[in-house]
Amino acid sequence: AQGRPLPVEELEFLTGRALLQDRLILGLRLTGGVSCTGFRDRYGVDILAEFAGALRKGEKAGLLAINDECVRLTRKGYFLSNEVFRELLD
Repeated sequence: AQGRPLPVEELEFLTGRALLQDRLILGLRLTGGVSCTGFRDRYGVDILAEFAGALRKGEKAGLLAINDECVRLTRKGYFLSNEVFRELLD
């Protein structure tokens, strides 16, 4: 009926690394990418260090643009974003 909330089938609380991975992947879907300082201020984690291997691999493949300020998908990376996300989840 109208006005009533939909029932929740499943509820998941993310913590630790899973939360960081989720926030990074969601941020990468934005045109501006993920602010390195904003992420560090909010979660206390340096994404360039925490996800160094996956980020380096994505940058080398031309899927990510990385600098001290932010990490973002390149044009090519938008089309192959699932490859980047898979690496971040490993």
